[in-house]
Amino acid sequence: MNIPKTKLIRFILLTCLFSCPAYAKDIYVAQDGSAKHETIKAALAVAESGDIIYVKAGEYAESVRITKDNISLIGAGFTKTRLLAE
Repeated sequence: MNIPKTKLIRFILLTCLFSCPAYAKDIYVAQDGSAKHETIKAALAVAESGDIIYVKAGEYAESVRITKDNISLIGAGFTKTRLLAE
């Protein structure tokens, strides 16, 4: 069987592209602007399945609904991070 090199290379690249696993992201939230996102809602908007959202200490007055699968929301501690529903 004689397969042209370009077709073989294209096949290998496409196989790698679709078989490589997607990696979860770590997303950070801080009210003081020290993280990319200042609200939990903003972080949830960019989150994808498997991502972990780390919320720095503070009181976050926002209503949050997680509608995506397999999203972890982790605060800085039970007494340090509070989510106050609006």
